[in-house]
Amino acid sequence: MTLEEFLSHLEKTPRDWCYSNIIGSDTLRRYPEPDRSCCPITAVAEMLSGKEYNVSDFPQAAKYLGLHKIYIEDILAAADLETKQSSTMRILLIRACGLSL
Repeated sequence: MTLEEFLSHLEKTPRDWCYSNIIGSDTLRRYPEPDRSCCPITAVAEMLSGKEYNVSDFPQAAKYLGLHKIYIEDILAAADLETKQSSTMRILLIRACGLSL
């Protein structure tokens, strides 16, 4: 899956994204159920496969999506606001999730 395809699918996920402070920063998360959260990768895989994925299932979700390793690392870093280098990806994710900058 290309980055463009991934972002297009991310735009189609339910619009219940939020900023969470679970890692000490403004982490992008979806909470489809009170005790279960999704990152952008697991949310897209869940939407396309119909299978439930938790945040910790991102390796399996990324494999299902066929995402390249570089995209996986960039998406995870941007979603968790880990590095300054992820700022462009962060903006792309925020827009695709329907959140304000």
